[in-house]
Order: sequence, then C-alpha cells, then structure tokens
Amino acid sequence: MDQLGASLTTAKDGWQRLGLAFMLFGLGGKLGLAPLYSWLPETYEAAPTSTSALLAAVQFNISVVAMFRVFQIFHGFDASFVSQELLVMGYVSLIVAAVQIMAARNYKRLIAYACISSSGVIALGLSVGKTAAYGVVLYIVSNAFVKSLLFITAGRMRAVYGTNEVAALNGVIRVLPFAGLLFAGGIFALLGFPPFASFLAEMLILSGIVQAGNLMAFTLMCVMLTVIFVATGRTVFPMLWGTPTQAMPPVKESMVAIIPKVGFVGVLSMLGTYTPEPVTRYCAVAQSIGGI
Repeated sequence: MDQLGASLTTAKDGWQRLGLAFMLFGLGGKLGLAPLYSWLPETYEAAPTSTSALLAAVQFNISVVAMFRVFQIFHGFDASFVSQELLVMGYVSLIVAAVQIMAARNYKRLIAYACISSSGVIALGLSVGKTAAYGVVLYIVSNAFVKSLLFITAGRMRAVYGTNEVAALNGVIRVLPFAGLLFAGGIFALLGFPPFASFLAEMLILSGIVQAGNLMAFTLMCVMLTVIFVATGRTVFPMLWGTPTQAMPPVKESMVAIIPKVGFVGVLSMLGTYTPEPVTRYCAVAQSIGGI
C-alpha cells in the first residue's frame, strides 16, 4: 500500500483522477450509495433474513475496508476531489433514503433503506475526515450489530406472521414480546438514540462536519435524519404497539433465539457508554483515512 501511494504523481493527472472516481463510484455502489443503490433494497428484501443480516453486517463492512484501502493509497492526493464526490453521493443517498422510508410499507425494505441512509452518513463523515473519521469507524462497527439485530428479529416476525407487510403486524409486542422489544431497541439504535454507540458516532461525525465548516452538510444530515426518524416511527411504532387486527395468542420464544439478540443490544449499549481498549485500538485505523 505504501509503495502504491509513493508511485502516485503530485501533478494533476486526469487519468489518475478518473481511475479514482471510478473506484469510489464502484465501491459506493457496493455500499448502497446513490445512484447505484437500487440493488440493495431488492436484495435485502428478497433474501432470507439470515442472508440479509450477513450482507448488511459482513459484506457491507468488507466494502468499507476496500474503501479505506483506497483512502490509504490516495491519502494526501486529490483530497478535495475525493471529498466532493463523497459529499454528493452522501447527500443524494440521504435524500433517497428519507423519501423511500416515508413510502415504505414493508419492514424489511424499510430496514434496507435505512442501510442506505447509514451509507450516506458514512460518506459524509469520510468526506470530512479529521474528528469525523473516528465517528465513521465507530458508526461502522455499531451498524454491523444494529443491522444483524434488526434483520434477525425481522426473520422471527416473518416466521410467525408469514408476511413482510407492516399492515399485517399490528400489536407485535403482544404476540412476540421479546422480539418486539428487541426490534424496538434496534430501531432506536438505528435512529441514533443514546445510550447506543450509533448516538456517540453520529455526534462525532456531526462535530467533525462543524469543525470542517461545512454547514450545508451539517444541516442536510440533521434534516434528513429527522425526516427518517419521523417516517420510521410512524411506520414501525404502530406495528409494534398498535391494536392487533386479528387475535393471536402469544408465541413462546426460545432462549437460544433471544440470547444472541440481547447480546447485540448489550454490545451497542457498552460501545455507547464505554469503549474497551481493543475497540479503541481498532478506531486508530481512522488515522489512515485522515483522522486526527
């Protein structure tokens, strides 16, 4: 990687910049960034929920590592060009996610579009670097647990109700009390509520954006996250706590299915209040992508 970085030219090179643009564009597509985002909701919805969790938590993070490698190679070269491309992709992704979440009537598709909004937040944080870079790394780690929790719990609801449509699931908390509570916890973590790690990560990203003086990115991110919060709550909370449309007896849930999900919630809460030394060392990777 160091040799690749040393081979770059400091002079303005159109071919080098074009190659960088294509790499960012392609990896952005793997992350579900606009405009190459349409595959993500279709795939996440159609796949079995365990596969959706693997795609959202593992495949997504592998793509992020590839993006980090590109930053490592081009660190100090064409920084403004990289920032502008990521800013545009992040802006459009947040807008697309907000619009689609408002229209979502399928809870797996809603989670998938929330993944696109997460990609937009990551793109904005990467475009700024500095303090925001540490928030990006923590955000990526926390999102792996959030997405796993939500998709696995969604699979449990799918197994009981036989559908992904929100309208058929009113009053989930009465039929699946543990799954409903854990799904609600995952939604709160997804929306960036304390004490979850996503809250701390978003604060670091927003702080970095403010320190960089990019008030437009700060304003757009705050507005779109607020819209996503309202739209998600309007769809999900009646599904969990609303009056059931049909009477169903409570379904017994095994401890084998509950314990891993409780573990995910515990990890998210721990990372939001206390960061263990191994995680702190891992977050030092932010220095390779412009963190200070």
